[in-house]
Amino acid sequence: LRGYKIIENGEFAYNPARINVGSIAQFSGSMCLISSLYVCFKLNELVIDKLFTNILELPSTKHYINVYGEGGVRVYLWYPLFAEIKTNIPSLPEQKRIADFLSTIDEQIETVTAQIDHMKTWKRGLLQKMFV
Repeated sequence: LRGYKIIENGEFAYNPARINVGSIAQFSGSMCLISSLYVCFKLNELVIDKLFTNILELPSTKHYINVYGEGGVRVYLWYPLFAEIKTNIPSLPEQKRIADFLSTIDEQIETVTAQIDHMKTWKRGLLQKMFV
């Protein structure tokens, strides 16, 4: 068990050697073990988790990951350098409004994606019936 770390609900983890390809996420669930290669951290009370997750997807954040990272194909970004990435964080009430708005959009995207998948299945069924 020495080669593992404990991660708890709400903490973020990322692989310093793979962050440039998006290997960062927030853990939700019971406490569990992850590889010691991962860096784990928790946000303070000044940043809403949902908003932080969206900030990670911004082109400017990805740019700074590459600027602060070391290496070529595998960009290594250790936590002290990751923590140097600066971004503007609005007030908590504004963060909540933004996070809620983005969550609503995500829900709409999921609904439309499910509708598209249903239509594709229906189309395949129709085509099978037509050419059998």
